Amino acid sequence: MANGPAHNHRFPASHAAERTLVLSWDADVLRASQSMARRIRCCPADHQDLAQEARLRLLTAYRSRGNMPKEYGRRIVRNALVSAARPVIREQRQHANDVDVEDVVEDDGVGHPGGGTGKLIAKLPRRMRHVYTLLYVKDLSQREAAAKLRVTQPRVAQLHRELLERARALVIAA
Repeated sequence: MANGPAHNHRFPASHAAERTLVLSWDADVLRASQSMARRIRCCPADHQDLAQEARLRLLTAYRSRGNMPKEYGRRIVRNALVSAARPVIREQRQHANDVDVEDVVEDDGVGHPGGGTGKLIAKLPRRMRHVYTLLYVKDLSQREAAAKLRVTQPRVAQLHRELLERARALVIAA
């Protein structure tokens, strides 16, 4: 007899049961991973990595808990996808913040000698400077700029309109 407390050991499910579990959830996992990949604007092929992470979490939960309600499984998949997407989101945010706005300001306006564009841009809010840099310096489309700033294309169009209005006001005031 063991001296310690009695442990309720649960033997791992057979491989056939695990395979059945993965196959029964596969359509849901793939659909959710594709949706997450679109939402975080990552490469469509990356959804397979997200799906694999969700499958592993499902298997881990199945091994520790046994059969589980459908809602619990959905929550496991959602949480696995969110945690797997966090590094991608952080990288995208870091990349969006790497926009060289100060280079534009110091350059005094993208090749306009003595034009003073850099001084005008320096007076704009940070977000509008980023829009200016992405649209005019890096020559991105509004859709591409939206992906970098993690906003929608209509929001970039709105920021662009505000940018032009403020720039006109600054030129008139100067």
